[in-house]
Amino acid sequence: VAYDIPSGVSDQPWGEAETRQGALNRAENCLGAHCLGHGGAMPDFAVGVEGGVAECSLSSLHPGTPGLDSCTECFAFLAVMRSPASEAGVAWGVARTG
Repeated sequence: VAYDIPSGVSDQPWGEAETRQGALNRAENCLGAHCLGHGGAMPDFAVGVEGGVAECSLSSLHPGTPGLDSCTECFAFLAVMRSPASEAGVAWGVARTG
């Protein structure tokens, strides 16, 4: 089940920390939305995805290419939250695109 859930961060997250927090917030908020919409029933897990941007420099990796001293990197974080109702309790998995 998909939910349109606010991330609690800016519309265009800037940097890894804000983008990661948006994914974590979305997963937590999805868990809550599922419980509200299903009479308190907890899902096995909830997932949040957030895209962000950050300033980067690629000139040292590609010294022959002009204009890479300052560029914008686009990436996303995926956060998976195991339900508090599971036997092992809440646990998180977090991944970042390359």
